[in-house]
Amino acid sequence: KDVTVFVPAWRKEQSRPDAVITDQEILRKLEKEKILVFTPSRRVQGRRVVCYDDRFIVKLAFESDGIIVSNDNYRDLANEKPEWKKFIDERLLMYSFVNDKFMPPDDPLGRHGPSLDNFLRKKPIVPEHKKQPCPY
Repeated sequence: KDVTVFVPAWRKEQSRPDAVITDQEILRKLEKEKILVFTPSRRVQGRRVVCYDDRFIVKLAFESDGIIVSNDNYRDLANEKPEWKKFIDERLLMYSFVNDKFMPPDDPLGRHGPSLDNFLRKKPIVPEHKKQPCPY
């Protein structure tokens, strides 16, 4: 229920004929609903300076014990801080789109990891390790 989408602030700027920015009204509506947050950017001597939005994504998810929904591996940020590496390894949900259908994997951490429902919990349920029956 608590979703935050980060978008670079330059997406709010007036479109140029050679680089049209479409559907800005959707961005404004999502910002008003506090779902979308624009990451800072500014102009310095005619050049656009943008903040690294991946850092906002990982930092918020880490601090709120959330989940990152992205197909980015964030390797650079994982190498920056050991606690971020562990978090990215354990809380990154990749996905596919099939036509217009959003499809996250049923096993986001692999075949032997938690189910999607368990992965999405704030406090995942740790399964009891059942003893394997002797094969002989």
